[in-house]
Amino acid sequence: MSGIELHRLLSEAISGNATAIRVTTRLQPTGGQGDKVFPPTYPTDDNEIVYATEERLIDGERVRCVLLDSVQSQANRMESALQEAIDAGTLTLPLIETMIKGYGRVTVLQAPHRLYDSILRDSELDGVRFWHSELGHRLMAARLQSATALYEYCPQMLLFGGWHSQAESGGRGAKIPRALVSEIIGLNVQEGIRPASRVDPLGVGLDAGPVYRAADANRQWTLEPEAARKNEKGEAERYGEGKPSNIGHGNIKPSLTLGGVTLAEARQVAVLSLPALRRLHFPDPAGRTDSARDQAGRTVVAALALCALALQIEQGFDLRSRCLLVPVGLPRFELLGRTLEEVQTLPVDAALARETLLAAVEAAQAQDLRFVTEPARLQASADLNQLVQRSLASHAAAE
Repeated sequence: MSGIELHRLLSEAISGNATAIRVTTRLQPTGGQGDKVFPPTYPTDDNEIVYATEERLIDGERVRCVLLDSVQSQANRMESALQEAIDAGTLTLPLIETMIKGYGRVTVLQAPHRLYDSILRDSELDGVRFWHSELGHRLMAARLQSATALYEYCPQMLLFGGWHSQAESGGRGAKIPRALVSEIIGLNVQEGIRPASRVDPLGVGLDAGPVYRAADANRQWTLEPEAARKNEKGEAERYGEGKPSNIGHGNIKPSLTLGGVTLAEARQVAVLSLPALRRLHFPDPAGRTDSARDQAGRTVVAALALCALALQIEQGFDLRSRCLLVPVGLPRFELLGRTLEEVQTLPVDAALARETLLAAVEAAQAQDLRFVTEPARLQASADLNQLVQRSLASHAAAE
């Protein structure tokens, strides 16, 4: 299948009654079945650290599952994959970026809250705070029924969503729902344990303390109270609890902590909602909508979703330390019709996804709907630069 053929198929699916595009990837630990993987951890109200486990109904059976990568994390990985393709010159997309003194570039694909992030809010375009600039006003006013500005400057927002919670109208700011969701779970999991201990070859004991924070910036700690940093009461400030272990010396008592999980298999499931795309409208500068123009824009967004998914899969599944997964087979891309009985397999990979996106963008240009491919380059405000500089200085002092 060529990119032109897949573009035509996407357009027909969106204009018809198709429900979704679904991508399923079965995964195993690279060490093989039975090798441990480490899920993300979450604190409870009691300050315990736990994995996100739950029972799900899978194929009619109750299966104990663990979350390996959340919807939010998957969206960030797809945005990162798009950013890397842009930087490598293999993909052309609109981009908004800001330069921050002492830090460097942050793009809308890297900002946590995307277009509505405070990093962009506190940056300037031609000397005007971004959200108050002409471009900022257009983007902040965009909604599902008037998404032209988002298409032109930030099309991934129409996939991953966002909420303008800091708008001057408060909670009534724009809310763009997610059209593309993906997560990775582990099935039939068994939690493990991990031993932790340290034997100090120097044999430093607890009675060798207390240890104090040194007043001299060239020394991290001291055993002499007179050479220690003083607190508000003029007392020598202890290093943590003052134990030698607080500075990395001494034995650490053996203990058991969360130690990863074993699982039958892991599974990534991603779904692109086609009804969500049908709610998008792209009026012209005069505010007029046109069905052909809307259809072309929706198809571009669908093609961008395939590109984001395929690029993320191409990057691999190295989720975090000791959580490297490998696909059992090729990911399965499926177009779901009106019912689950109507399923068509799509032979999608990163190359075909790029080709399809290019065909979709060219078709949209024929409807006078265009990406703005020259990046919108912002500069961090003086306030934001000062905030970052103070934070960097504070971190350096703490270290």
